[in-house]
Amino acid sequence: MGTHFENPLLRPFKRLLRKKKKRLTPAEAERALAEMKEFLETTGGVTMHPSQSDRSIAPPKDIVNKVQGSSKAHPDTFIGGGAQTALQYMRLIEAAGVRLKDMGAMLDFGIGTGRVSLHFTPFEVQRYGCDVNDVAVDWCRDAYAGQIEIAKTGLEPPLPYDADSFDLVLATSVFTHTPYKMYAPWIAELDRVLRPGGAVAATVHDFGAAEAQAATEGYFETGTDRGLHINTYLTREHFEALFGARFDVRQVEV
Repeated sequence: MGTHFENPLLRPFKRLLRKKKKRLTPAEAERALAEMKEFLETTGGVTMHPSQSDRSIAPPKDIVNKVQGSSKAHPDTFIGGGAQTALQYMRLIEAAGVRLKDMGAMLDFGIGTGRVSLHFTPFEVQRYGCDVNDVAVDWCRDAYAGQIEIAKTGLEPPLPYDADSFDLVLATSVFTHTPYKMYAPWIAELDRVLRPGGAVAATVHDFGAAEAQAATEGYFETGTDRGLHINTYLTREHFEALFGARFDVRQVEV
């Protein structure tokens, strides 16, 4: 299939809010939810869903330890941190000209425990999530039954979806832990499942680390013997070359 150069690709954050490495206080979580509420009402044209502030949804620590940082098992961090990330995505997606309220379907590529997808509940959009982690898949299938369709995926393409399936693809902390050799295949696969005019919002590691250590190759990897815990770093130029081969890179935020 041909490339989708008309699709805006957003690479919103180099490491999303660094505050997420620690627990959020109840006050911080409430501020995040208040900002989300205002955005949803004024820009999204929808209202908050009760599940967005329901701390009981947070997964237990033993689940989170097998999926992502343990602090995200803390209810305020799960709810508030997810709201912070989702809101940053929403603002950038709207700024790129993709109307959230008009989306038909979205995919959370590397859904983890669903803390970002949760905050898209107010929109009338079909939500899908996939992950390579069996624990994440099993937990999400139970926690979001009837709300998000969850699929188990492999370390390599393809995804179990038809071409042109989604208006939006989120990839939070996925390419940060993807081996460099798999970047081009996965970028091509996201291009395949994205509808013309849709958007991909993805995160990568801080460009500065790669620029300091990988000026020649444009990338470097650490923890290559740690499976899913590998870390891959790109220079900004190399990032734009890789993603720009398939997408119109609309905005890079650092």
